[in-house]
Amino acid sequence: MAWQKIDTNTLGSSGDNLDLGDVTPFTATTFMFELLHVITTGGVTSQRLTYNNDNSTNYAGRKSLNGGAESTSVNATSVERFNDDMPASSAGFTVFHTIDISGEEKLGIVFALDAEAAGSGTSPSRDIGVYKWANSVDQITRLDHNNSKAGSFDTDSNVSLLGTD
Repeated sequence: MAWQKIDTNTLGSSGDNLDLGDVTPFTATTFMFELLHVITTGGVTSQRLTYNNDNSTNYAGRKSLNGGAESTSVNATSVERFNDDMPASSAGFTVFHTIDISGEEKLGIVFALDAEAAGSGTSPSRDIGVYKWANSVDQITRLDHNNSKAGSFDTDSNVSLLGTD
């Protein structure tokens, strides 16, 4: 069970979309390990993840910010970024582990951190969560991270995907 690099995308200029498989769909794998590094600019950002360009109400999740109370989302149009508002001029790192078995709903767990304000006077935030994409027909061949707030994903923001069967 060797892991392989499936796809990667680094922004050459700021924008609101950080996608994989949008030009050429990638080959589906059973286990996926996604690494997302976002740098923000121009204001607050809010990250939304969708699979295969599906913006229907096929997503559900459970999340906790900084070890606090859990919250849930059901019948959602995307996997919500757990710290929903990432501050301007900040950086964050997120790791998604997803299982993509043909004929079953897709399940995942996510770990994230945001730097928040620069300097040692502010501690970073941490987010954990689980999610599902209630599509038991299609395997994942495209990932879209979209910003829905006034800021942008800055140059050099990156998403990379590893996979194995």
